Amino acid sequence: MSLAHERAGSGPSLVLLHGLGHRRQGWGAVHDMLTPHRDVISVDLPGHGQSPPLRTNGQDPVVAMAEQIAALLSELGLSRPHLAGNSLGGTIALTLAVQGRAASVTALSPAGFPGHGYEFYYDKALFTFIRVAARAIRPLVPGCRPAPLAGRCCTAPWSPGRAGSPPSRPGAMRPASPLPERRCGWCSPGRRGSPRPSPMMCRSPSHGGRPIGCCLPPTPG
Repeated sequence: MSLAHERAGSGPSLVLLHGLGHRRQGWGAVHDMLTPHRDVISVDLPGHGQSPPLRTNGQDPVVAMAEQIAALLSELGLSRPHLAGNSLGGTIALTLAVQGRAASVTALSPAGFPGHGYEFYYDKALFTFIRVAARAIRPLVPGCRPAPLAGRCCTAPWSPGRAGSPPSRPGAMRPASPLPERRCGWCSPGRRGSPRPSPMMCRSPSHGGRPIGCCLPPTPG
């Protein structure tokens, strides 16, 4: 099972691992500064971005993710690359280092190091709430259902480098494939050029004269 990744640049190999709920494009702000000096491999963690769902098979999730990242390294012919990770990615990088799969590790705010005992229970309660809430609101967002992940069609308008998104630095990383654009009543012009009313309006601003769509279909006129 191969994980989604992008590779660019030249030099010693550097693998970038993002944090929980993010994707490989999150490294866009520093990506172009690294590629002149490093062979940069940015990865979507299992269950994130365009990578396949995470299958733990009863393992600790961090251990399971580390194994899948290690499998990707072997697939790419990298025995001990440099690793850099943020939050969950930092913890995975450290786990791989313990296994001897890293030449060096740069861990930015690695997860799993609570300063107080109550933080563990707070984090556990927070993520349990997020999972329950996600299941509860699924029936309320039918416009998002056709997408592989409900969040993708809602966040797509703000993807780095996408046409219609806020200005970003030149050479920003772009999604591997364009996502279908669907506009709600706010984004679609109504009679005489005014927005049509919609029960759920997208509040996205316009940029460069191009309206930014959202996950809801246009309200019938």
